[in-house]
Amino acid sequence: MTASRADQIADQLSLEILRGVLRPGTRLPAVRSLARQHNVSASTVQRVLMVLEVRGLVRSQDRSGIVVLDPERHASLSVWPLLVRHGKDSPLFTVRLLRDIFATRRTLAIDVVQTVLEGDRAAAHQALQGDIEAFVAATTSGRCTPQELCVAEHDLLRTVLLVAKRPAVLGILNGIEQVVSASDALVQVLYRDPRPAAQAWSSLLMLLEHPDPISLLPLLQSALTLADEAAIVLVRSFLPVHDSPESP
Repeated sequence: MTASRADQIADQLSLEILRGVLRPGTRLPAVRSLARQHNVSASTVQRVLMVLEVRGLVRSQDRSGIVVLDPERHASLSVWPLLVRHGKDSPLFTVRLLRDIFATRRTLAIDVVQTVLEGDRAAAHQALQGDIEAFVAATTSGRCTPQELCVAEHDLLRTVLLVAKRPAVLGILNGIEQVVSASDALVQVLYRDPRPAAQAWSSLLMLLEHPDPISLLPLLQSALTLADEAAIVLVRSFLPVHDSPESP
């Protein structure tokens, strides 16, 4: 049996856990029983269970077999792209996840920008100016698709992190990019109007040229917060989220 079939089963079981069909504390059937249920070999089921463990959705326990974990407490970053791809099946959870991802990205961005501004600003300006101006031009050309703009912006973020010498943050960013780009439809929504992104990147160049850029960081943070809140509004229009006391 091919690995792709194992991935399909892993995704199916992951979604059942994320949707609450398989609730925390539930014990999965034995390997041979799962193999018969999905018409695959026992070795394929073992691969499926390994994927579920890596995703933080199940745990092997002595005498209890494979037990389902609470995804809100234990799910790893690797499960987030799957959740976003199927966001319409669990919209409230998806919106909460994306809101937190945007907030995390914003916090990291401000921290990294501060690192750049406290270093050699002239060198950073020289290293970033061409790429930033190219991205801003791409947002106004009308020739780039939302997917291309998403890739270009994350490539630009990677350049900033390399300039700031923040490899750990770069690893986190790569994970965030996988989540954001997991759904083509979501990328279409988020990059339908790229002007806020272009303005944010133009602001970075302005900070690098300002004599006292640190004093302007709160303004950048406010601008990024407003942009992220606007993005959440777009996400809520894309997903079937209805206003209720439980809505995020």
